[in-house]
Amino acid sequence: KEIIYNLRRMAISEIANLPDVTEGLEYSIKNAANCCNTIDELINIVKIVHKHGGLVMSTIGTSQESSGAQTVHDIALQNKICGIDIQHIGDAGWGVVPPTDTIFELSKTIRGMNHTISRMARSINR
Repeated sequence: KEIIYNLRRMAISEIANLPDVTEGLEYSIKNAANCCNTIDELINIVKIVHKHGGLVMSTIGTSQESSGAQTVHDIALQNKICGIDIQHIGDAGWGVVPPTDTIFELSKTIRGMNHTISRMARSINR
């Protein structure tokens, strides 16, 4: 729902400036967002973008990212099912990063536990 909401708010020119949006695709994306109300419709939008070589990014907003790990898990899993390529999570008004439990849950949901732990172990910031 967050993706659809953001696409509905964007102007055609903003959609046109997204990476890999080729000429004319912005109108298809905008039209699809304006009439999309179900997960199946979102999946179709994702397929259109992928067909044109683009990536789809979802953003988790302040009210969701600060509402706990289970909420973030549910959003991340739904986005993964829909074929979302990039998942952004904001700072929940904390000023730097969201609570670490939500970041950890997001990573586990999208990548799995083994990959998450492996990436954490490789970090230079440990």
